[in-house]
Amino acid sequence: MSRTVLSSLTVSLVLMTGTAHAAAGDPETPHRRLEIAGDCQGCDFSDKNFAGARFIGADLREADFSNSHLPGATLIESRFSHADLSDASLASAHISGVTFAGADLSFSQLAGGQFERVNFSNADLSSAAFNGAVMIQVAFNHAELDDASLVGVRVRYGRFIGADIADANFSNSNLRGADFSDSEGDGISFAGADLSGARFVNADLDDVDFTGARLDRVDFSGAQIDGAHGIEKTMILRACGDDNTRILGELRLPACPERSDDPHPPAPPIIVSHVRLEASPATDIQIDWDEVYTARVEALEALGDVLSTNAGRMDSEELREIVREAQREIREIEREIRRNRQELEREAAEHARALALEQVERRREVELEMHERARQRTEELDELFDIQHDHPRSHIEMYYGDTELLGVNPGAGDPDN
Repeated sequence: MSRTVLSSLTVSLVLMTGTAHAAAGDPETPHRRLEIAGDCQGCDFSDKNFAGARFIGADLREADFSNSHLPGATLIESRFSHADLSDASLASAHISGVTFAGADLSFSQLAGGQFERVNFSNADLSSAAFNGAVMIQVAFNHAELDDASLVGVRVRYGRFIGADIADANFSNSNLRGADFSDSEGDGISFAGADLSGARFVNADLDDVDFTGARLDRVDFSGAQIDGAHGIEKTMILRACGDDNTRILGELRLPACPERSDDPHPPAPPIIVSHVRLEASPATDIQIDWDEVYTARVEALEALGDVLSTNAGRMDSEELREIVREAQREIREIEREIRRNRQELEREAAEHARALALEQVERRREVELEMHERARQRTEELDELFDIQHDHPRSHIEMYYGDTELLGVNPGAGDPDN
């Protein structure tokens, strides 16, 4: 099994020249064992096929991935800030500890992906599709999400602060605890979504569909939501607001519990852990998964701080459910880390075995070549000996190789000489 590992020096050279078709961008050839690490800022990977590839610890700021194919790709602890991923396909991608801050992901396909500790702040995600994605600790602060599709997504600790969500579709999504404070836009759909515990503080929205949505404990303080439809008074009995809240005409919501001066309460930070990459002839690449594991567990353990902050607004059953869900997430992450470590160890062992077999085969080829040359030399000498024996005074000339002329028994005393 062969693997291609591109270092900081070879990322651009291999992918941008025609000398190595393993990553030359043939859209018909998926790169399911391609691994990319290192620094390649501003590189041009547009229209390339990276299906199933792994980007680990890569710095690809301002790189061009427009119209590229990355379905099933894995992006770990990497930077794509201000990169161009417009019209790129990242369906079913696994993305962890990655920043896309300021990147262009307009019209990109990210459906079915898994996102953990991902930063989309200030990114252009207009008309992007996240349908069915699972997200933990994802920031869309001040991002452009106009006409984006997030149908059926599951979000834990999502921040959409100051985002433009015009014509965005969040229907049938789990958005519990999501923060839409200061967001703006019209033509938004939250139909069938679970918005329990979400925040719309100072949001400025118009023509919003809340049909069938769950709005328990939603904070509408200062929110201006004109044209809210599909919403019934019974749906917001447990929601809260303040004197500046405008929703459903003159309806007044109960005051929200007092909070700190910070309008956005603490949430688990998006932690980008350090990943150590080492090159060696035997294994090509080694990842300190213990550090990744520690960072992930620390991120999820930060749930305790959030629970403490918001305990007064939750009942005991809700607290227990959140704790159980956090424990399930931690167990799943532990299993994933073990699987990743085992896969890397298995691939490293296979690569070492392949390298050893290649060396053995090369030695065998060299030995056979030397043996063949020795046999030919022996035959030549035997033939020469036989001729000398039969014609001791004859003038004999022969070529050895392509350049050397040997005179054998040049006929000393031969009358013709």
